[in-house]
Amino acid sequence: MGQLHNIAIVIPVYEASAELKALVDELLKVGAPAIFVIDDGSIRSPASKMLEGVTDPRVQLYSHQKNEGKGRALKTGFQRLLAHRDVNFKGVITVDADGQHLIADVLEVAKAAIENPNDLVVGSRRFRKTGIPLRSRLGNILTRTIFRLATGISVRDTQSGLRFLPGELLDKVCRMPGERYEFELRMLTEIASAGIGIRQPEISTTYVDGNRSSHFRPLLDSARIYAVFIRFCAVSVLSAIADLIIFGLLVNASSSILAATYVARVCSASFNFYGNRRFAFGGNQQKYSVVTQLSLYVTLAFVSASISGVFLQSVSQLSVLYLVIAKAGVDISLFFFNFATQRFLIFRSNRLMH
Repeated sequence: MGQLHNIAIVIPVYEASAELKALVDELLKVGAPAIFVIDDGSIRSPASKMLEGVTDPRVQLYSHQKNEGKGRALKTGFQRLLAHRDVNFKGVITVDADGQHLIADVLEVAKAAIENPNDLVVGSRRFRKTGIPLRSRLGNILTRTIFRLATGISVRDTQSGLRFLPGELLDKVCRMPGERYEFELRMLTEIASAGIGIRQPEISTTYVDGNRSSHFRPLLDSARIYAVFIRFCAVSVLSAIADLIIFGLLVNASSSILAATYVARVCSASFNFYGNRRFAFGGNQQKYSVVTQLSLYVTLAFVSASISGVFLQSVSQLSVLYLVIAKAGVDISLFFFNFATQRFLIFRSNRLMH
């Protein structure tokens, strides 16, 4: 019963259901010291209606005038908590309002938070059981895979909304970009890249009515979640096209495959550096100066070009067409390595560093 005595609860909600009232009642029973319910512009079913009769002062309801997104609702909750600096909260647990998170799961996350108060705790569902909606299963597999490739860290449930955040991170988290569902993945990515520990206690996998109450929009929200990766892909594709064209022209006019490889890479890399710094990763809040970034980028480009060039030299007996095809294959194999290196080293954000 004392697990939540110094941990606040934030519940973002849009078009509240009866599960919200049941969740709040249960949280009060287990001793939650403060519950911040953030209604994100509900019209048909506002949280105030569902919480009629709840008079406990530990429950505080705030409402957005219009729908601004789950990320914004979470930030509002964190900001309201930060305004209560007279209360010594160790941190906050975020809980979804649709009945997916059981009280036992909240307490399990709280237990992990007490044992590891400086770490992020993510309640992790198991997706191997039957009855899980297909979009939830596929969405988790895709996000988990990309997250691991990008960060080198394995998180079993990147889409879990049941999380504990240490209090000292809240102000920095509130300054992170992202207003909708992409904010949760952005938060996870930034925290992982800052070297903060991530604990992953297992929780139950519960879906109410096939998860129909979820307001996640697969196409639009997935595009927001993967925005950085998509932009990186766009810049990389354009750079690769330029690289292949220049390589093909040079190798056709010269017998030196290595020279053609390096010249093509220098030309395409110049465009790639500018595109990634300004477009893919956003150049305004990065940790390193442009000189340092350029030095690191040149090193990465040299390593990649060397790997590609040495391999192509070993198959130099092939025709120009097949050499171009072989080069494309090598570059694709280096793609994820280059993304991770640029995202979390060269163009690393400084948001969690100040």
